[in-house]
Amino acid sequence: MTIPDIFMNNPYFPQYVELVILLVGMFGLSFVVPSLRSLRTAAGVSLIFLPIVYFFALLVTYVSPVPFTDDYNLFETISKLHRAQDLASFCSALFEQVNQHRFAFERLVMLAMYYSTGTVSVPVLVFIGNLFMLGVLLLIYLIFKSERIHWHYFIPVPYMLFNLVYSENAYWGIAAIQNTPLIFMAFLSVYGLSRSGRGGWFLGFFAALVTTFISGSGLLTWIIGALFLAFKRKYKRLVVWVMLTIAVVIFYFTYDYTIIQSDNESVLRHPFYNLLLLWGFWGNALYLNVPHPLVNYFHADMVWCAVLGFVFTIILLFWLLRIVTMPKLTWTFWFLLGAAMFIMGTGAMFVISRPSGGFFMYGGAIFSRRYMIFGVVLLALMYTCVLVMLKKSPRGLLVSGVLSFLGVISLHFCSYYLTLVDLRQSYESLALDGYYWREYNTFLTQGDKYGDVPFWNHPTRMKQLMEAISEDGISKVNVAPSAENFLNFAKHNTAQRPFLGEFKVRSEVRTDWTNLASDFLTLEASPLGAEQVKYFVLKDSTHTLLLPAVPKPLDWWSMFLQNRYYSDTYQYGLYRMKLPASNRSYAVWLVTNDDQYWNTNKSLNIH
Repeated sequence: MTIPDIFMNNPYFPQYVELVILLVGMFGLSFVVPSLRSLRTAAGVSLIFLPIVYFFALLVTYVSPVPFTDDYNLFETISKLHRAQDLASFCSALFEQVNQHRFAFERLVMLAMYYSTGTVSVPVLVFIGNLFMLGVLLLIYLIFKSERIHWHYFIPVPYMLFNLVYSENAYWGIAAIQNTPLIFMAFLSVYGLSRSGRGGWFLGFFAALVTTFISGSGLLTWIIGALFLAFKRKYKRLVVWVMLTIAVVIFYFTYDYTIIQSDNESVLRHPFYNLLLLWGFWGNALYLNVPHPLVNYFHADMVWCAVLGFVFTIILLFWLLRIVTMPKLTWTFWFLLGAAMFIMGTGAMFVISRPSGGFFMYGGAIFSRRYMIFGVVLLALMYTCVLVMLKKSPRGLLVSGVLSFLGVISLHFCSYYLTLVDLRQSYESLALDGYYWREYNTFLTQGDKYGDVPFWNHPTRMKQLMEAISEDGISKVNVAPSAENFLNFAKHNTAQRPFLGEFKVRSEVRTDWTNLASDFLTLEASPLGAEQVKYFVLKDSTHTLLLPAVPKPLDWWSMFLQNRYYSDTYQYGLYRMKLPASNRSYAVWLVTNDDQYWNTNKSLNIH
């Protein structure tokens, strides 16, 4: 039995929580009960590795092989690179501009995968991207070791870095291979420049060059490097660094590049709201995975994000005071300063390019789930800074470590509880994209309206791309076997069994990140028997729409009483405009995992 077989229908989340709590209890008691002292190391090491193992086990389970939105943009580039006839066209495709970014690193990784395996596997791409978080973890551990802070205080760090606060970044191909390597390579550049010697300079340069062509914010590494070399009075290396910086910047902004004019207003138009937005981005590790209406609504978690970002500002100011108070600064000071500057600078770039229009609670795209990874990593950096500053105060160190771990582990558990169901829904929805493409030339997971496709609904580009990547073997979006089984069954069977249970449709008004209010529908079915619902089926004279039925999570109390995460109620939510209008009502059917076809005797009107 494979890992996906084990975790797909049961992620064993309550068991994971119980195991972590058990290990925490054993670890804590080992300090007060002499007979348990021998278990301290085993419990502590297990606490470090357990969140990493659970994170990657779920990653293997819930990452879909089906591309999602911007993944297709990179797939199109791989097809261009594969078909390039000369060096000029190859370079043009490799450094092709996407917004303000040049994704050369991501393209080279995918191209290497394509030439070595004959295809580009999204799960492998995601797995490679998330491995870079282990590199971030290692760099932070080196700080603990160099500063001689006991490894016990390192235990909270994996719970900060390996959680589902940034679930979109962890499970989405282009996000995983972009943001996580971006952070690691930027940190590697800072690490190299923080160390003395020529080797550190070359490492810093190489990592900065790679970072630049992962994402546009990678250009910050050149600024940080120049500041480091200037403060360290390494003037010869600084001159070379500046010359190389100028060369890279000239190439970046002149080689087949178009300056994109933004119609956003200046951040100075609403300085207070944009300062809150910046603090909110820095502290976005506290951003909960719950609906966030954008119109005149108060979100307590966004306020706490801003508070945490403000606290980070204070910590950074105390860290900077060490420049004038410490007689000698070690490499760890420079590394933590540079790493924090990169994360905070990235947040500043986001706010400048996407400022608030006068209402902080309208966070917009800045609070996209894929960007939470920056706040999560910043949290780990600031935690490390605090421990370094308090290491000569055993009591302060102990209080900070214990309180931080209690807060972090609560956030860790909350992120999994709120997000596991979303991972399941995303996986099941992507599995139906092949069906929607073949039958209706659209996708279930893409766009705001029915019929939307990537590339802004260009009439032919997506069709040509799907043909090209299929022909080249880069990727192929197939119809899920369970959907194919349903179609075969429905063609030859007209009689349906009556559904025994409760079916209902809830309607509410929600706003999306564009701040437009729209009807949001939630289909929900609760079988009386032991049936496991696989699909909701909406059928009229022209459409047969499959929607995945995803088990609804139990509440916290029931989850631990029943020792399982999912309930026996199935649901699926989507905006009304994602369903095509029908002159007749949609008949609602259900399909179970054993391919049984149930009639709810209910209908749904979409006008």
